[in-house]
Amino acid sequence: MGFLKSHGPAAARTQHERRSLETQIAPMDRQIDQLVDELYGMTPEEIRIVEGTDTGPRGAADAAMSEGMA
Repeated sequence: MGFLKSHGPAAARTQHERRSLETQIAPMDRQIDQLVDELYGMTPEEIRIVEGTDTGPRGAADAAMSEGMA
């Protein structure tokens, strides 16, 4: 069983415990994302596209497409 399955927010017994775990996990998740971005030499534009935060015309089209695929 993976760490997040046994220790992650879904394993929390109370709402407070869940929020606490999410608060602890969020910074680590962002750090992992940054390390992966650096590893692959991604540009800020590529990062926005991958994260789905690209607000340009292409980003809006991509967002609309992925909503239709979900």
